[in-house]
Amino acid sequence: MASNRTLNYLIDTSGATRVDEFSWPCSVYSESALCPNHMVHQGENCVCYGFTVSEATRAVINLKTGANIPKLSAIEVIKNCHDINSKGYTAPMAFEWIVKEGIVEDSVMPIDLNAELVKGKAENGHRYQIDEWETVPNCDAAIKSYLIRQPVVVSLNCPPSLFSCYNGGLVDPYLMQKAKNANNHSMLLVGFGFYAFPDRSIKYYWQLKTSMGDDSEERDYI
Repeated sequence: MASNRTLNYLIDTSGATRVDEFSWPCSVYSESALCPNHMVHQGENCVCYGFTVSEATRAVINLKTGANIPKLSAIEVIKNCHDINSKGYTAPMAFEWIVKEGIVEDSVMPIDLNAELVKGKAENGHRYQIDEWETVPNCDAAIKSYLIRQPVVVSLNCPPSLFSCYNGGLVDPYLMQKAKNANNHSMLLVGFGFYAFPDRSIKYYWQLKTSMGDDSEERDYI
């Protein structure tokens, strides 16, 4: 199991009480870890947005229709929206693709990040579409107002050590962002709350579903 000992941007929550104010159930957006055990491939190819956008799309459709549709194909989005020079900042392209072309189920085009990323749609299978997408204003109140309606795709500044060493805990975003100067990872925002400390101080948090998990709750969420 991974250790937190090398992460100097974790906040000590010993003795604190965690209060989950809001959180989407996993069944809304994900059947399992978004991309279990594909850490190396994601780091090389900057394709994390494909997994978060596909799961956000699944959540929107499930919430709008009351259905429980199968996991959607992240790799179809990645193949058609991938740009190695973009450093992963292609979530808007992914959403545009799904609006115009739709997305098939993962069983039709399953994940294989060892394969060459060649553009092209799946030739069979039902295609799921969304009507539109929009950018959420970058302030806590606006983000929360969107989040209580549906999970939200976010881009973050994440040093590699966060995924190689993280094993649970509260991450200080200000200390973490000193490690790099640009957003480099996409995750799915699914909840928020706060920690109440014995000294009566409060630390607020966002709950994020990452695509670099290993099917364990500690590694799938930050």
